Amino acid sequence: MTSRKTKGEWSAMRRNYLAKLAETQGIRMELRDRVWAVTSDGHWVALPGVTATSNPDLWWLGYRRDEFRERNAIGAILLCASVDRPLRDFGLPAAFIDEIERDLSVGNEREQLYFNVVYRGGRFELLLKGGRAVDITGRLGDTTWLRQRSTVKETPVRYEAAGDDRHLESHRFFARWVDDALRPIDPIDLRVGGVYLLEARLVDAAPRSAALRRIAARGGPSNLPRDLAEQHDHYAHGRPRQ
Repeated sequence: MTSRKTKGEWSAMRRNYLAKLAETQGIRMELRDRVWAVTSDGHWVALPGVTATSNPDLWWLGYRRDEFRERNAIGAILLCASVDRPLRDFGLPAAFIDEIERDLSVGNEREQLYFNVVYRGGRFELLLKGGRAVDITGRLGDTTWLRQRSTVKETPVRYEAAGDDRHLESHRFFARWVDDALRPIDPIDLRVGGVYLLEARLVDAAPRSAALRRIAARGGPSNLPRDLAEQHDHYAHGRPRQ
């Protein structure tokens, strides 16, 4: 029987894991709130972890589903430990989790979302409801979705007023009230020391996609720029105009 690791031991394991990511891949994240990490550009990532016990090839782990949504997390990294074996990490971006969430187990207490990972037949599988499974072997060590956010700085987006050659200095963006301050969910190009007039409106939730957040923040379809179709990459992703 394998003894479970303490919270202190898991905290050290998570910190070591994040230090290795920074050293080997240039992905920098800071551990927060025990099972949560935040990227260098302010995005949350869940880091649930567990040590296999009676079966060294079976892991049952999870995180608070409501916290994942409240933090607008961009994904989760499942940390699966076993005795005398390297720590295995499975990177699951939020879009992938959204696709399978309805087929995952949810605990009644505190709405925990559970992931049941098993190694069998030479591959790693995520067990779903109804006896089904999805192969996640290819997600072992996968941090591509993190590298895209952590190492590529988005080009600030500025919109031009119709019939005016000046760039507008106004910004509309989603933010979250944390620690007595409004904190933008996405990177925003504001002048250091600049004074801004803010108007806050409470919404139920922000779109999960950064591109959709930019569009929604502009006020919806009626306020979209006329050249959106031609310059989609510019408006949605902040890339230079074509």
